[in-house]
Amino acid sequence: HCEIVGAWFLAATTHPGIIARSDEISAEDAAHVAQLRRDVVMPDGRVMPMRWCYHCRVFRPPRAVHCPDCNVCVMRFDHHCPWISQCVGQRNYKYFFAYLWSLTLLCCYTGAFLTVYAFGFWASIDRRALVRQIGGQRDAVLYNGLLIVAVALGVLIGVLCVAPLTAMHTRLLTTDATTSQADRRVYDRTSVLSNCRAVLCDAERLFARLRAQCDAALAEAHAEVRSEL
Repeated sequence: HCEIVGAWFLAATTHPGIIARSDEISAEDAAHVAQLRRDVVMPDGRVMPMRWCYHCRVFRPPRAVHCPDCNVCVMRFDHHCPWISQCVGQRNYKYFFAYLWSLTLLCCYTGAFLTVYAFGFWASIDRRALVRQIGGQRDAVLYNGLLIVAVALGVLIGVLCVAPLTAMHTRLLTTDATTSQADRRVYDRTSVLSNCRAVLCDAERLFARLRAQCDAALAEAHAEVRSEL
């Protein structure tokens, strides 16, 4: 339980990788800056064009998306999660992934424990006393039976809801894809280990590198526009 709460807390409170909006660029300057092309060097060495966000007035690299719920641009945007009440992005994806796996393992553990308990309880029933309704056997069977059914339904619902989501994100992790890019393998590094390391271990470093390039591109484009006006 501590692992679940800890993973949820970190996923909900960690900065997802927001590109801070620019308040220094006026609407008139933004219209000119948006027409300029700026490129970014991706972690794999490819040079790709950045997109202009008219809401935040910033350049954003590939895979960064403007979230309409949070009204911010998020690096390596996966989705906006109502469970944690914020976006799942480059910096907090690893905690969200840990949260999913901890929930799945809890459901599996509870299901296994419930199975052992149900078989043990069934073996301990005095069936003769149950037929004669002696010693409160009937009440005990009814109470434990309802308890087992209730917990089993909870585990079943949890497994049906969480396990497929966990399996999907595990597959996405192994190909370095996001929910919106589930059918594309543009950033797949051909090695599962390399993909997992990039997403789970190098997120902070990659975010800092891309953020620096975004800030530099914005400052350069703004200076170019101001010099022409």
